[in-house]
Amino acid sequence: MGFFFRLALVGFVFLTSSADAGTRVVLASWYGGYFHGRTMANGDPFDENNPENAASLMFPLGTRVTLCNIKETSEQVCLEVTIQDRISPRYRNRIDLSKAAAEELNFKEKGVTRLQIVSIVLP
Repeated sequence: MGFFFRLALVGFVFLTSSADAGTRVVLASWYGGYFHGRTMANGDPFDENNPENAASLMFPLGTRVTLCNIKETSEQVCLEVTIQDRISPRYRNRIDLSKAAAEELNFKEKGVTRLQIVSIVLP
């Protein structure tokens, strides 16, 4: 169905299906500190040390997304995260990862990087 089929819903853009997820690149940042222990959009407390936590407006809550960082090291590093929180509408085309996920994907010190979306599993 092309690159991504987009569905606009109350001002948010959700990616609803993906035939070529591996060609999609997303800007990623990380969050922690102040948000650690605060309630996420799914009702659970945010844990900056859990590499599975992620926030985004591009995907419905509960979506599992596999991201790969192929720029920071010579070896490809991939991680599966679950969208459990929302991000500011200002950053609607970005994914925000936990501090632990940023460490695993080798961009914590940099703060922001581009990641390749390898797969999307909707809830």
